[in-house]
Amino acid sequence: MSTSHGPRRRHTLRALFGLWTLVGGLLLLARWLPLLPDAAVLACCGLLAVPLAWLLFRRRRLRRAAFRAVALTPGTPWQHRLRGGLPMLLGQSLVALGVAGLLVLGVVRLDLREFWLLLIALVPVWLLVHGAVLGGLTAVVNRRFLRVVSDRVAGWLVGLPLLAALLAVAFHRPVPSVSGLSIEGALAAYTAEVTANSVALEIGLVLAAAAEALPQWFAQNLAASLPGSGWQGLAWTLVLLREWLVVWPLMLLVQAVHGWLDRADEHARSGRSE
Repeated sequence: MSTSHGPRRRHTLRALFGLWTLVGGLLLLARWLPLLPDAAVLACCGLLAVPLAWLLFRRRRLRRAAFRAVALTPGTPWQHRLRGGLPMLLGQSLVALGVAGLLVLGVVRLDLREFWLLLIALVPVWLLVHGAVLGGLTAVVNRRFLRVVSDRVAGWLVGLPLLAALLAVAFHRPVPSVSGLSIEGALAAYTAEVTANSVALEIGLVLAAAAEALPQWFAQNLAASLPGSGWQGLAWTLVLLREWLVVWPLMLLVQAVHGWLDRADEHARSGRSE
């Protein structure tokens, strides 16, 4: 029994410390990116986009494989033509760059102690939930699609509580008072402290601050005059739902890095067995 639990425990510890290393790298990026020039910021986005592109490309090819298996006859030349190659990789790489940009803006904007404590706690929770989902779906899902389905289910099960926690933190985070100000005044209040050596990062942070300022201005100036508490709740919900633009890229990155760690571990074990 110990021989079977030993490799599994080592595998879990490698995944645990690997994902904690990812969280530490994101923390360093959040602190350093405002000090870096454009070229370094774009390079960091490109580095984050690599595992994201790998994950998105693999998922897209699996969806295409499922379509080919169901919709096309086995002998048709379209079986090969529709596999997905360089054009698909380039397309998913562009999507990955956009997702990486959202993640960069999110971690810089949410550089708070509570946020990083949540991410540290997220790693063991992710491994526990993902392991349970993977084990539960093994007898149900085709082995070829097991990983992607498990990633998606675990992503929702972990991502939604993380989103709720970020919303709770946002509710208790002090915000500038824009009551009585014009829209221009509210934008100025939210963008006054945005500073970065990178022009691209500064523009992104200004846009993120504006996306936060406009709903806040609406909530503080107009929501109280709207009939019923439902409209006011909707106004505040619109203020806070932007946190999903951080949670979604973050969960994709966790899935990608976890998948890399698992594949590396599988290759190492197969190499030792040979």
